[in-house]
Amino acid sequence: MTHPLFHAQSSVRRFGGRVEDYQPIHNWLVLIWTVRQVKSNLHQTQSGAKGTRSSGSTEGMPLEGL
Repeated sequence: MTHPLFHAQSSVRRFGGRVEDYQPIHNWLVLIWTVRQVKSNLHQTQSGAKGTRSSGSTEGMPLEGL
């Protein structure tokens, strides 16, 4: 993701005002996006591990029908 400063500068060009007006908003959006990505990655990792634990190893499984 692009640095929030660039997004704030873009907002200034688009809507007017000063970079300082938009900086806190874009910092917050980057924080929320980062937390969401971490949660998503964690969920994907845990789901795969849980599936492997409950059904055994996935090595050698045919990919047909998936």
